[in-house]
Amino acid sequence: MYDYKLFETIRKRQTEQSDTYKYELQAMQDTYLGYYYDALDSLIRGLNAVDDLPEWQQTPACKALAALLIRNADEFQEFYGIDSSDYFFWSSIFIQRRVMDDYLTGIYLPALEPEMLRRVKTAVATLTVAFALRQFDISMLPRSLRNPNQDGAFRHASSEQEAMYKLSDFLLGQGEAALQQIVFELNRPEPVTDLPSETNLNKPRNKFFLLP
Repeated sequence: MYDYKLFETIRKRQTEQSDTYKYELQAMQDTYLGYYYDALDSLIRGLNAVDDLPEWQQTPACKALAALLIRNADEFQEFYGIDSSDYFFWSSIFIQRRVMDDYLTGIYLPALEPEMLRRVKTAVATLTVAFALRQFDISMLPRSLRNPNQDGAFRHASSEQEAMYKLSDFLLGQGEAALQQIVFELNRPEPVTDLPSETNLNKPRNKFFLLP
């Protein structure tokens, strides 16, 4: 309904040769972009639903899936909100692989407990989004990532880019800190009980006593 009113308002103004406000044109552009990316999401999801489609399954992105920690948009959504966008997920496949290469080399994933694996996936998703914010054009981002950077009815490219970098830095810090904590916990030695000491060696159950 909102889209219809927006397009109708712009049509009437252009028909009556009156001024069209910049924010209205920007909103219309955003709407068309939303339709475009929604169509791409549907197309990708449809391709993935077909079992026998070798042309699609032999693409570099499809081949890369097997080595990924997070393998589809719905799973990615569980760890960071991307509006379950298949387009964003598939566009960021190679970013996720780079994150895994750069950050997970010291972690043996098959040995992780489910809760620890969940924390690792959350960190990987956060870092993937952080790098995508720097690499992707803002129009390629899911709406949930674009909307916080709207400045009321007006948008300025420079301020948007600055907001993207600030959010990227914030997420990068969060993801790296989370992985550092995980690595620390994984490498922490198991607590040892009953270490030899002057106190427990002098207990009555021992057959010898340690003299001071």
